[in-house]
Amino acid sequence: LTIRHSEAAEGDGLSLAKVQKLCSVTVRSENTATDIVAQLLERQGKVRDLLTLKAKLKLASCAGSGELKEQLAILSAYVKTKIQEITTKTEELTVSGEKAAVTSAYVAGHIDDTITILSTAKGGLKKYFLTVDSDCKILSSLDTAQPGCGDTLTTVGGKTNIDATYDYSSDASVTKSHQQPASDGQDCLLTKLSSGYLTAQAPTATNIKWATSLLDISSSGPAISHIAKNGTESDDNKLPILTTAAAAHKAHHRLDKNSQTTPAEDNYDSWKNYPEINDTIKMFVLAKAKKAEDTEVSSEIETKNSQLFGSDQKKLSKQKFGTNSTVSQQSKK
Repeated sequence: LTIRHSEAAEGDGLSLAKVQKLCSVTVRSENTATDIVAQLLERQGKVRDLLTLKAKLKLASCAGSGELKEQLAILSAYVKTKIQEITTKTEELTVSGEKAAVTSAYVAGHIDDTITILSTAKGGLKKYFLTVDSDCKILSSLDTAQPGCGDTLTTVGGKTNIDATYDYSSDASVTKSHQQPASDGQDCLLTKLSSGYLTAQAPTATNIKWATSLLDISSSGPAISHIAKNGTESDDNKLPILTTAAAAHKAHHRLDKNSQTTPAEDNYDSWKNYPEINDTIKMFVLAKAKKAEDTEVSSEIETKNSQLFGSDQKKLSKQKFGTNSTVSQQSKK
């Protein structure tokens, strides 16, 4: 994204320093979004490979019998744990991606390009635009995009994404030194930092909150609230109506998690939070399923009572798997 500066924007409008700062915010957000997309694609590939392996293990388990079948079941659970770990990390990346996408579009000054993003994660919040005074009291809010601000963000070449340079020269409001009235339809662009609000709705304001407070515009310039601190800093804690995509996202998953029933003992969820046994489980399974009985495979496995597959679990003590490997008598019953 490119935000152009002109002499007409001096004084009451965007100063060169503020434009440069705004550009810096935009570049960081765009780079973050690009990096997150790359990470998500990488994780998607890993999950696909693990799902394929899981399917093969299931088939092998059905065809097998006895101890091999039990070992394959353990490895299948191990793979399922890894899939869950990647899924959790993907959700965390999604939160960061929402923030970067929202910020990029709002810094560009187009409310309409973020409505879709916000509507999927904002929960019950319907305020896309808020202004506050020096005491952080809400002065006005915008429930929907203003008429005329619904045009899709167009980049050079007619694309409808934000991966190319945007031509702001055709948007007069960027270079006009006065705040556009609400009826103009161009007021969704950022034109003034000290009072970048809809004049008809908020005559005085020291701060403006864009993107459900992710982007804070004040006389000192634009700032992005850290997602973990948002809603807890001195200005935001006086605005209970504010939330962020991340807060809504986390609240949704927290509610969903709390509504789930307690996992059964033979469910991998009951022991997936013990990462230290992942490698030892894998070593045990590979040793028993892929190695000859007389092959020495060094592995120490700590006893984990009530962690593996219910009351008839295998109780594994420290030992070497090989010709003299021994499983407890209970596991042989």
